[in-house]
Formats: sequence, C-alpha cells, structure tokens
Amino acid sequence: MPDRPMIDLEQVRQARALRASRKQRWLDSLSGPEEPVLQEQFWQGSERLYILFSGLYGLMSIPTEVFFRNSGLIDQSRLVLRDPHHAWYQRGLPGIGDDVHAIARYLQQRIEQSGAREVRFVGNCKGGFAALLFCALLRQGKAIAFVPQTFLSPERQDEDPRQPYLVEELYRHRTDRHIYDLRPWMLQHAPDTEAEVYVGDNPYDLNHAQELDGFRRIRVHQVGGGGHRVAAQLNKQGRLSQVLAA
Repeated sequence: MPDRPMIDLEQVRQARALRASRKQRWLDSLSGPEEPVLQEQFWQGSERLYILFSGLYGLMSIPTEVFFRNSGLIDQSRLVLRDPHHAWYQRGLPGIGDDVHAIARYLQQRIEQSGAREVRFVGNCKGGFAALLFCALLRQGKAIAFVPQTFLSPERQDEDPRQPYLVEELYRHRTDRHIYDLRPWMLQHAPDTEAEVYVGDNPYDLNHAQELDGFRRIRVHQVGGGGHRVAAQLNKQGRLSQVLAA
C-alpha cells in the first residue's frame, strides 16, 4: 500500500485561524448602528397590533423610516423586535428571556394588554421565520412573511448555504427548546396557522416556500422581480400598504 501523505499540522492551524478570522470579520460586519431590541408604540383605539421582527439587515430590507412611512402603519399599535444574537430569535432577547418560548409568553402579555382585536406577525427573511413561528406558537392572528426561511437544521444546510457562520453560531448554542424546522413542528402543533407569504424568484427562497405546501391557511404569493428583496419590490410597486392591510 502507498504511504499515507503527511499532514502538515501548521497548515491546518493556519487554515483554521484564517477561517476563524473571516468568520469574525463577517459577524462584526453585521453590527451597524444598534437599534433597540424592543420598540413599542400603542395607539388608543387601534384595533390591530402589528408585531414586527427585524431580519439580518434591518426591518424589511428597506430603511425603517421608509417602511413605516409607506406601510400604512403609522397610526397602528406595534411592537418591533430585533434579535441581537442573529439567531432566528432562538436564543431569546435580553430582558425578556433566553428562548423563543419566553418571547412568546412576553408577546402574549403585550397582546392582551394592547386591547387589539387583531394581531399581525410581520417579518422579512429571518424575521419572516420568526413571524411564522410566533404566529404558530401563539395560535392567533395572521403572519405576513416576506421571503421567510423555514428550515435551519444542519442536515439541510446544502439546500441554503447563504449564512454558514450564523448557522454555526446557532448550533453552538443549541438546546432542546429551539425550533429549527417549521414544517414538522407546525404540522404537529399548529397546522391551522394562517399566513400570507411573499417570495420572488430567488431559488433558495422558493425552496423554503415549498415547505409550506399543504397548509390549508397559508397562501404563497410570487412577486415578479426584486430577487430576495421582495418587500422593497412591493414598496416600489406601491403595494406594500395593501399587503400589510390584509
């Protein structure tokens, strides 16, 4: 048998150090101007409460002030949540709790205190994942999700390899209370979740949307153009306020 090749341990060490350096630079690039983890605004007489989940690069892939100006939500009660861990809200939020179940309990309290008759869970990308998840966890209202991710489990990362460092960080903090794949969890616990889901022509986004096939109260809408920036495309078309009013 031929001799096994020698492993250069120094090259291995350098390769690991380079990867760690690239990972840290990428994670550091996510920390722009820090918005609060939680923003609340309640309006007397508002019959609808919007719970909005920020994604990786802000609220809806468009500047927050533009979103609120064009969304028709200026005079609606709202909660805006931002995940500082970039962990799909699985690690909880500072001051609220350390997992999605703690966030759900907090949201239930605020919904009851708001006096709202209707609730909408809204998010983009990671925030879209959260909108679907918390709508299902609380079993009320409707989710409006733009290009949501729907699965995060490690064995499926080849189907969406866009954010390997964040997924790696997520699994480094893994617990049994995390919920990574929406379809099997929702089929078992919340099959009647209601949602309007908007996707463009990005193949990864379409793959995630296919996971929602078969849910009788979830409707998937394909928006022409815009790629992954579907919310921005709807805003450009002047349709964003109509979508959020559903």
